[in-house]
Amino acid sequence: MNPTRADRGLPGRSIVVALAIVAAVTASCSSDDAADPTSTTTTPATTWPTIEEAPRLPAREVESEPLWSVEDLGLTDAGQVALVADLAVVIGTDQPGTTETTIAVADAASGELRWQLTALSPLADGSGDLWPPDDQVRPPISDGAVVVVTVRGSGSGWGIAALDLSDGSVRWHHELPATEADQPPQIVGADDEGVAVGALLTAPDDEPDADPVWSTVLLGSDGTPVWEAYGVAPRLLTADLVVTEGTSDDGDAQVFGIERSDGAQRWTTASEARPRRGDSGLVDPHLGRRRGGLHRARRQHRHHRR
Repeated sequence: MNPTRADRGLPGRSIVVALAIVAAVTASCSSDDAADPTSTTTTPATTWPTIEEAPRLPAREVESEPLWSVEDLGLTDAGQVALVADLAVVIGTDQPGTTETTIAVADAASGELRWQLTALSPLADGSGDLWPPDDQVRPPISDGAVVVVTVRGSGSGWGIAALDLSDGSVRWHHELPATEADQPPQIVGADDEGVAVGALLTAPDDEPDADPVWSTVLLGSDGTPVWEAYGVAPRLLTADLVVTEGTSDDGDAQVFGIERSDGAQRWTTASEARPRRGDSGLVDPHLGRRRGGLHRARRQHRHHRR
């Protein structure tokens, strides 16, 4: 005979009843607590820092007048100032509205003039005369120690030179090919690594139909040409590119991104802005047809390093 639940000593129904009673009592207590409006939960108080007195910085005396101005350099009007180490490089004039501009280099702290050179004055090495620099832009500084200028000289007529900021001596000079209608070249940009230059050149004898618009990049350290290109006009110098404008083989306006290190074309895109003839002497490149393409140091130009 199998033993019954009672014979095995199991609680059976009594345990079930007991559990039901406990659950009912627990639910009743929870309901009473939720319904009790006087029941509150204690939240720890937040302790905020207190500042008895704000610290005060000692007052500093400020000069009511500047330590120096461009007028102390003999200039009545000047553009942007380039600060290089302890020097201030200024391009300005004492005759506003004229091209009688002057490059002046002064001690940045005291304004003491170190040296200056006025447009059409001869360079120290006799290689040519300083062409009037643009006083509306920041002076083009390269290699951390030279200001780059356009030179009107002999031979082809135009060159680019680097003047040492310490004393105005010529660090290097690069003579450019002959330009069309004897127009001056344009220094588009300069940084520690190099200089971008644009010009309108006379077509070479071996390519009489070549587009005269021309670009080149020179090393800032010694003026050595890195590359040159016909058919594109430089517009902007960046850390790794020269952004230029020109035309496609179909005659459409194009913007070209050219690697500054080797002249390789990195990208091209359509351009809706057409460059026009301006103070720089560069003409609308759409007047010519781009035939020459990129030419890397294809002709040897006269180059002098001091």
